[in-house]
Amino acid sequence: MAMRFFLRVLLVAGCVVCTASQAYVLYAQDINLDPVLAKASKALRAERYEEAEKFIAPLLNGDSPSLFVLLLKAEILDASGTSDTAIQYYERAEALDKASIQAVMGQVSAIGGQKRNSLSPGIEYEIKAAPLIKRAISMAPSNSYDYLARGVAFKLLGELEKALEDFNKAIELDRSIPDAFTLRTAVFFKKQEFDKAIAENAQALDLDPTFVQALINRGAAHRKMGNIDVALADYSKAMKISPSNPEVYFNRGVIYQKKAMYAQAIDEFSSAIRFDPKYVGAYMNCGASQISLGNISAGKKDFEQAFRLDPLSEAGQMAGRNLSRLKERGY
Repeated sequence: MAMRFFLRVLLVAGCVVCTASQAYVLYAQDINLDPVLAKASKALRAERYEEAEKFIAPLLNGDSPSLFVLLLKAEILDASGTSDTAIQYYERAEALDKASIQAVMGQVSAIGGQKRNSLSPGIEYEIKAAPLIKRAISMAPSNSYDYLARGVAFKLLGELEKALEDFNKAIELDRSIPDAFTLRTAVFFKKQEFDKAIAENAQALDLDPTFVQALINRGAAHRKMGNIDVALADYSKAMKISPSNPEVYFNRGVIYQKKAMYAQAIDEFSSAIRFDPKYVGAYMNCGASQISLGNISAGKKDFEQAFRLDPLSEAGQMAGRNLSRLKERGY
């Protein structure tokens, strides 16, 4: 189980890393009691969404699916890009248990997915998400996953110490949750304590070696520390587990950029774009690599696409500045 949307939003590891909207939400004790839920959750961490869907489908057939089943169904939808429907399941979960912080923050996750999928202005996300985040921090956690969800709310508000306190409490209650360690990584990234981020994700991977986001996060921390070959190895492991994850290719491309291997970087960024045609950061970085090879026309085209997709994002604004520089140079 994980909260990978929040991880991708919180861990801006060098460039644009935030894309999909996900939030794993099951209680550990219920997974232990139900092996089907455990299998579905593990498939989800490995980003095998169709497999996870097959596990969960029979549990939805009854008239009254449990809170845990509704939350996991929402996560599967959210992870696979069907954020509108995911919100409906998170709302059903909240209606079933008004005290579920997971259900509230799951809606925040799915709203983030809507923003990414439609590239709607950030102000729309703020308007929809802000009251939910405010409600989440006012609620009292009753289990490890509620502490994780509230910790994410505090982190989104910039309250690092409160977030860390909740993440620590979740781990104190249950050290078998891989996502707890990975979420705590977000705080260590913000504090630039990358050695601790590496250790956190290593613990998550000890619990689940196929946890794709933990591999990506650990790779990002290694990259921040200058261990680019180690970072590339983690990204490559993630790619083998989830070969259609655009974030993996994007991060591999950034490594090749650092190595001045621009042709390889372009191949990686192109793969990221193939799996996510709206990946603004991939267009921006692909354009930069093209320029480094002297391919001005191709680079300009990539910058234009990045700016067209999302001119308000960090990568979109950077692309806009690069277009201005090219214009000044007569291109």
